[in-house]
Order: sequence, then C-alpha cells, then structure tokens
Amino acid sequence: MLVLILAVFVVCWLPQMVSLLYAELRPDRSKQLPPWYEHFSYFARYLTHLNSAINPIIYAGFNDNFKREFLNLCRGKKKKCRYSTIVSRVDSFQSSTHMTKV
Repeated sequence: MLVLILAVFVVCWLPQMVSLLYAELRPDRSKQLPPWYEHFSYFARYLTHLNSAINPIIYAGFNDNFKREFLNLCRGKKKKCRYSTIVSRVDSFQSSTHMTKV
C-alpha cells in the first residue's frame, strides 16, 4: 500500500514541480512563457488536487473493515447500534466592568 501511495503522489505532483521549475529556471526569463505552458500548468494543478481525492480511495480499498462494512451496507444488513454515554463538563466564569470618574 505504501508503494502505491508514493507512486500516486509522484505521478500527481511531478508535473506541478516540473511546471514551477520550468517557469523559474528557463533560460530566457524576459520572454513570455510559451502558449502550451498555461495548459500544462492547469493540468498539473488539476493532478495535485486529484491526489487528495485518490488517497481516501486507496486507503479505503486496502482496509478490510471498510470493505466488509461497505458490502454490508450495500446488501442492506443492519448493524446494532451501540450507545455510549458522553459526559461533558462546562466551565463558566463571571466578568464585570467598573467605570470610574477622573
């Protein structure tokens, strides 16, 4: 799973890094960027966002508990709910303001 996550990370982020490096390290920075650069830059940014969308799918695909419960959900099996008691504590304080004449 770790190798897959790293491979997806590299594939998704490498174009963005290439795009940024090209913009900063190109030989003649006084000229405009080539016309293809805008499209490549957009594609690279899209891939970086796609990485965040793919990660949960990878994690869920390799988690046996998730797969089992997802199949149970699709089959319509109901799971008994367990209730737990949550104890909360609220702290309060009092503040006041005094005005004086000068």
